[in-house]
Amino acid sequence: MDQHIKTLQELFADDAVSYDDVRFGSISGQLYCEAHYLTLKKMLLSNFTSEISTGKKPIRILDVAMGTGRSSIRMASEGIEVVGIDVTIEMMQVARKKKTSEIPLSFVQGDAFKLPFNADSFDAVICCRMLQMIPLEDYSKFGVEISRILRSNGILIAELWNKSYQTIRCLGQRKRNTWGLNDTFITTEQRRMLFGNKFVDGDIAGLGFPLVLPILGRISKKWTLKLYLKLTQNTFTKNWGESFFAQYRLLE
Repeated sequence: MDQHIKTLQELFADDAVSYDDVRFGSISGQLYCEAHYLTLKKMLLSNFTSEISTGKKPIRILDVAMGTGRSSIRMASEGIEVVGIDVTIEMMQVARKKKTSEIPLSFVQGDAFKLPFNADSFDAVICCRMLQMIPLEDYSKFGVEISRILRSNGILIAELWNKSYQTIRCLGQRKRNTWGLNDTFITTEQRRMLFGNKFVDGDIAGLGFPLVLPILGRISKKWTLKLYLKLTQNTFTKNWGESFFAQYRLLE
C-alpha cells in the first residue's frame, strides 16, 4: 500500500496545477462540480440539523483526499469547520491559493491509512474521488482508521465508482484505469459492510449520467442542474449512475 500511495502522490503532483481546468473547466464539468457538492452537502448536513440550527455544538469535518479543495472550501465558506488532508502537497497548494483567510479550513499533508489525528476527533468524514484508486482489499483498512478518528455516531460519506455503469462504459475494454491504475468498481449491494463491521450503511445518492451535462448544459445550465440533482434520488440512477455517495454511521 505504501508504494501505491507513493505512485498516486507522484501522479497528482504532476497534475495539480491543471487539474481543475482539465477536468472541470467545461460547462459539463462546472455543472458536475455544482451537482456533486450540493448532493454531498445535503446528505451530510441532514445528519446535523439540530447542531447547525442551534449553533450550540459546532461540527468538525475531515475531507480525506481533499485535492484542490473543491468541497472543503465551499463547506468551510458556510461556517463549518473543515480539516482537509491529502497525500500530495502540490494539490493542497492549489487549494491554499483558492482559500480566503477568514474561513475555518485547515490543511494537513498525510496518508488516509495513517491519519495524523487523535481518536474521536471528527463528527464526519467525507471522501470523494479517491477510493476508486484503492484496491478493494484495502477498504477495510481505511474503515479501521476512519472509525478511530470519528466520534460516536459519526458519519462517513464515501464516493464509490458504480460497477454497473462502468461495465457498460467499458464494453470492448478489458479494464478502465485512472493514471494507469486499475479502478475499483462497487455495486450498490457491495457497499454493505465495505468498511468493516463498525459501520452501518445508510442512504445512497446516485451521481447521474455525465452525458446529460454537455448536451443540455449548453441550452440551460439552471434547468440542467435541477434535472441532474433530481436524478440523484432516482432508483435507476443510484444503481446505474457513474458513481454514488454512500453514507455510513459509526456504531456506538
